[in-house]
Amino acid sequence: MDVHGRPEIFNTDQGGQFISHAFTGALADAGIRISMDGLGRTRGRAETGIGRWIDFYNRRRPHSALGDRTPDEAHAIEIQQENLAG
Repeated sequence: MDVHGRPEIFNTDQGGQFISHAFTGALADAGIRISMDGLGRTRGRAETGIGRWIDFYNRRRPHSALGDRTPDEAHAIEIQQENLAG
């Protein structure tokens, strides 16, 4: 009896034994997707998470050093003042 069941994705490196038609074909026949590395998936998650943090930090999080304004609000005010003075 198979305790863990069939995986959805088989993660591996790009070694010859893992890219052979016999190996990849067996996985495909079993309905298992192949990932030659985790970089693409990990990178996408990291970019999403970092993007959310930057958005929160710059657009929604007030900073006491900026008069309880967000960095975006403080920057917009600075630009307006420069345009009025210019």
